[in-house]
Amino acid sequence: VERALTLNRLADLQSAGVPIALGSDTPVTPVGPWRAIRAAVHHRTPGQSLTVAQALAAHTVAGWRAAGIDHAGHIDVGQSAHLAVWSPTDIDIASWQSGMAVPAEGDPQAVATIVAGRVVHGALAGRRGQG
Repeated sequence: VERALTLNRLADLQSAGVPIALGSDTPVTPVGPWRAIRAAVHHRTPGQSLTVAQALAAHTVAGWRAAGIDHAGHIDVGQSAHLAVWSPTDIDIASWQSGMAVPAEGDPQAVATIVAGRVVHGALAGRRGQG
């Protein structure tokens, strides 16, 4: 148990400017992006939690940076449209956006996935975006 308190000191790493890229490190963390985000926000070691914004960035943009692809992982004009659209279940979106709280349970549901501008999952699957 004492050794576990010294592992994954995310807040210390973040404060030191160390880039953090999250993923599913099963069996350490459950498989699933929202579960990894939740584990970072509800860290088991006091004082080592990330904010929601930090955890989301570590699980999205930081992965691209870790792979050496600096121009991906964010939405901007001229970017390749690779993204997922999520719908909350019983999650308080204002809390998620403010970084104040993340529920201990309940994952948003994927309602659309877009790869290279084409909707590959969701109501508009097979359609290409405008522009």
